[in-house]
Amino acid sequence: MIELREPPACAARRHATDVGAIIGASPGVRPVRLALLGLGNVGQAVVRLLADEGERLRATGVLPRLAAALLRDPQRPRACRLPDGCVSTTDPRALLDQRPDVVIDVLPDAESAAPIVADALRRGIGVVSANKALIAAHGPALHELARRHRAALQYEAAVIAGVPFVETLRRRALARRVTRLCGVLNGTSNYVLSEVERGSGFDEALKSAVRLGYAEPDAARDLSGADAADKLVILARLLGMGELDAAGIERGGLDRLDPADFLAARAVGGAIRPLAFAAATSGGLETFVGPGWLPEEHALARVRNVDNGLLLDSPGGRRLFAGPGAGPEATAATLIDDALDLLRAPDDGGAAAAAPSPPNGAPRTGWLLRVGLPQDGPSWPDLCDLLAAYGVRPLRTHVLNGTVQARRYMLTTPCRRANIEAAGAHLEALGYEAWALRALEASDDAA
Repeated sequence: MIELREPPACAARRHATDVGAIIGASPGVRPVRLALLGLGNVGQAVVRLLADEGERLRATGVLPRLAAALLRDPQRPRACRLPDGCVSTTDPRALLDQRPDVVIDVLPDAESAAPIVADALRRGIGVVSANKALIAAHGPALHELARRHRAALQYEAAVIAGVPFVETLRRRALARRVTRLCGVLNGTSNYVLSEVERGSGFDEALKSAVRLGYAEPDAARDLSGADAADKLVILARLLGMGELDAAGIERGGLDRLDPADFLAARAVGGAIRPLAFAAATSGGLETFVGPGWLPEEHALARVRNVDNGLLLDSPGGRRLFAGPGAGPEATAATLIDDALDLLRAPDDGGAAAAAPSPPNGAPRTGWLLRVGLPQDGPSWPDLCDLLAAYGVRPLRTHVLNGTVQARRYMLTTPCRRANIEAAGAHLEALGYEAWALRALEASDDAA
């Protein structure tokens, strides 16, 4: 819970007066003190970018200097060196006592970041954040703190970091009248699945993502769907669709997928992508996060590797936002851009007014069903009859034969999760493997 209490008088916002002399700012260039929360992959990219792009940033009229950095583990080896004069500390109060103009939050969780960000806002210090868990859990309360203390809170880097669209939608009421959104919101997951699609094993693909800096060593939040669920909460709030409970969003993990599944997906006319979905219905919002099948002509089916994509449906039509997603450099660049925007317009614009909290529900969709059974297992007609008893009916089918076991794939007509789970339980009771992922916009002529 974020407390909205008033700060002590001594905690009012302060501006450094002698920084220009310290960092050699030239006339007409505003010196800016930054404080960094966290020094993982993204935090280190921020440090490098500030060092490498100093002259370009100076041309914008500001000269950013990293004044302080919060390190959760000071003993951890890091590939970058903090600049001279930067105070490194494990004490959040000591960091804020350095009087930064802007705090950059790259911590990975809400629990550790929330009290620090709240304290910064109470002191009137602006915050830019890539911490989607924080914004999903505490966004409205933090916006209220920012409003009360004439600070600013921006989080373009928390959702599709390489595609600057959050601030545009947040300030344009007509542009955010969205009835449905579907996105590839996690670049790490998209990279891993793209590698599996090319034939890599899942573990091999994940190691590659870590080696290239697309994933932290502990990528559980990316691969479980937790990261994408937090982003979905932020987007639903931003777009005025409603206030979601991340814990109530259906999630599917990626680790059961292998290259054969992607071959089958292509054989029935589509591709598998890590999706986040929300649709407004008369009963509230229907949502899910997890691997999903899309027809090959779908815009998001072409979003591969570390790229992200977001498709928004509204009364005015369909709009696609796409660009780089995972990667420390893209996130770091967006954070620094956010910091510069914040300094130009320091008052917080406020969060989008969300509709009353609707119940989270799961949508009725098609499915790509995978059934593993012996070569001498039931025939297709018998299998279809069994599934039809549970309301699961085929649109298209595909068979991958192995030496001992065959995999049969079925792209189904729309049905509820309860139908597919009941059918799967029956198959497993017979000793067969059964697993399914959601399929969107499937039709008889989608191939």
